[in-house]
Amino acid sequence: MIIWRQSVRRSIVSALVLGGCLATLAIVSGGRAGSVSATFDVFVQPTILTAGAAGFVKGELTAASGPASGTATHVIMTLDLPVALLNPASSNCLPSASPPAGFNRFRCDVGTVKAGKTATRYVTFTAPSTPGTYTANGSVNFDQGSSGAKGGGSQNTTLTESGQTSVFSPTDTTRAGSCTGSAATKPDGQVGSDPAAQTTSVSATADPSLDLPCTWVFVGEDPPPPGSGIMTQISFVGIPPTTAPATVVITFVTLPVPFADFELFFLPNYSPGNPDLTGNVLLKPCSENPVPPANSCLQSLVPLGDGAQATILLQGTGGDPGYGG
Repeated sequence: MIIWRQSVRRSIVSALVLGGCLATLAIVSGGRAGSVSATFDVFVQPTILTAGAAGFVKGELTAASGPASGTATHVIMTLDLPVALLNPASSNCLPSASPPAGFNRFRCDVGTVKAGKTATRYVTFTAPSTPGTYTANGSVNFDQGSSGAKGGGSQNTTLTESGQTSVFSPTDTTRAGSCTGSAATKPDGQVGSDPAAQTTSVSATADPSLDLPCTWVFVGEDPPPPGSGIMTQISFVGIPPTTAPATVVITFVTLPVPFADFELFFLPNYSPGNPDLTGNVLLKPCSENPVPPANSCLQSLVPLGDGAQATILLQGTGGDPGYGG
C-alpha cells in the first residue's frame, strides 16, 4: 500500500509538472502570435549600370516586430563588394583589413535597432569598364531580445543575403544606368520601318526622406513578346520612390501605324527579364489622369519625322514599369 501511494504521488507530481510546462509553452506561444521575424536584404543600385558610372550597395535590416519582440542589439553588418567594383567608400562603415579573397569588405557597427524599425548602411562604388554581372554579399549579426527582457539580447542571429548589378558598355544601345538622376539609351542607327529604332530617357529625384547616396535610375528597351499585341520595342524605366513625378521621354524613330492611330500603353508589371504584361492600360493624358494620384500619364505625344516623341510623367515607387505602342 505504501508503494502504491508513492506511485500515485509521483504520477500526480509528474502530471502537475507536465501541465505547468504546457501552460508555460502556451503562454509563450500565445505571446508570439502575430510576430514578424527580422529580415535582411542587400541591394545593388542601379541594377542596370553603365560602365564608369557610380552606384551603391545597400544593406537593410528590419528588426523583428510583434508582441514578444524586443530591440535588436549588438548589430554588426558587413558588406562585401567584388574588387572589380572600383573606389568603394562609405560614410558610416569602415573597410576591413582582412576581407575575403576577391572582395572589399566593409564593417558597419549599427548598435541597436528597435522592434519593427529599419537600419540601412551604404557603400558607394564606380562601375568597371568590363561589362558583366557583379554580385555583392552581405550579412548581419545581432542579438534579438524579447519585450519581456526589456531589449536584452537573448538570441544570437546571423542573416545573409546578396544583390547584383549588370554593367553595360557606354556604347550599348538598349541599356543605360547611373546614379545622377538621369539616364538615356543611345540611338542604334536603325532606319526605315524597323520598330527597334527607339530611345528612352528618364530624369528623376529620389524622395529626400530615403537619404540615398544618390538617385539611381536606369532605362532600356526590349523586343515585345510574341503575341503581346505590342508592335514597338518596350521601353522600361527604373527609379526609386519620388515625391515629384519623374520625366520619361521615348523617341520612336518610326511608327508601326500612322501617327493618328498610334496608342501608347503603360505596362505597370513589366521588368527587364520578366516580360509580365498583365495589367496593361492605355496611357491616358495627364489632363485626364494626373500624377499623382495616377502612377503614370502622357504629358504629350507629338510627331517627329517618320516617328513620334512621347513625354511621360511617372511617380516613382521603386519599380521598373514599361511602355509600348
